[in-house]
Amino acid sequence: MAIPCLLIYPSSITLRVSRSRSRGKKNQGVDHSLPFLCLTSTFSLRVGVRIVQVKVRVCERRELAIPCPLFSPPVSTLNTEHFSTISMQLYVALRCPLYYTLQVMNREKVFVKRIGIFDSGAGGLTVLKELRNALPGVKYYYLGDTARLPYGTKSSETIIRYTKQNVSFLLTKGIDVLIVACNTASAYAIPALREYAGNIPVTGVIHPGARRAVDATENGRIGIIGTQATISSDKYQKKLIELNPDLKVFSAPAPLLVPLVEEGLISGEIPEKVISMYLEPLLEENIDTLILGCTHYPILKQTIREMYPALCLVDSAEPIRDILLKEYRFPNRNGKTEIYVTDYPEGFGLLSQRFLEGNFDKIEHIDLQKLWRPHYEKKSK
Repeated sequence: MAIPCLLIYPSSITLRVSRSRSRGKKNQGVDHSLPFLCLTSTFSLRVGVRIVQVKVRVCERRELAIPCPLFSPPVSTLNTEHFSTISMQLYVALRCPLYYTLQVMNREKVFVKRIGIFDSGAGGLTVLKELRNALPGVKYYYLGDTARLPYGTKSSETIIRYTKQNVSFLLTKGIDVLIVACNTASAYAIPALREYAGNIPVTGVIHPGARRAVDATENGRIGIIGTQATISSDKYQKKLIELNPDLKVFSAPAPLLVPLVEEGLISGEIPEKVISMYLEPLLEENIDTLILGCTHYPILKQTIREMYPALCLVDSAEPIRDILLKEYRFPNRNGKTEIYVTDYPEGFGLLSQRFLEGNFDKIEHIDLQKLWRPHYEKKSK
């Protein structure tokens, strides 16, 4: 996977030549009369908000008849593909393998004052609530695209178009970090949004949730419920297997849970029957951990927990909080919360009052079609 990097310091090259070297098994068949050459190249990259130190070290006992190559990449965007190119170039020049490592250096965390969050509706309020509890001094701008929910039944092209419009609006608020608090959008639109948002870091919900589930499961059998689009994308399934190939993963779409949440039906006979319909087949597979693969679903967490107390429930709100706390610094006071919706259904108002306890600065209806400014497309023409 490509990692976008930016070279911010020039390379430092050191060359050490010595006559002595261990004669262990690894060095059998080597002409020890030749000098031992050790070439080390160190340079620094910016990877998102991190400063990463890359060390390239090449060692071989050989004649010094050819000039030693110097790695001096231009100040431009790099990715991991360059490492294989560099390796091949050095291998050709020195006729020996190249070893490189990435190390995260101690660096000052970036200061974040404003966080933008969007979801197709009220589900992202679960993420907003978790972040506000942990980071009360931040200014939050939440957008619920309630006029066009659910995203889970839309095509990938439509999802990307909708999410770009959401991001375009949030960028006008001067946000420092963007949270895509929608599993469907995270499954289909993250690469496009990272390109669209430019230097603004973009965090989705799938990777944090998958990692938390891998850490939580005891029997290695994980269930996933989500929208039809999220389940069909296989993003959760692939990420889980990538993190632990020995896992057994079972998934099921649960499309009726989103409208239940949006209508404020989060407890009682009706949601219990719908939840049972979706979860019973997964429980027959002996899962011990369930990923709530839609940010609407944690609003039903209490009901699910009362129905299935032995089941470990995983959502992405806490992992996202932990990522932000690890990566950034935040103000301690003068926080605020502004909520924007593309439609104002009664259920959204009830949920915002319940989860945020009425503690927000304003809630405002907006028309994204009128505000839409495709700045990235214009700039690229």
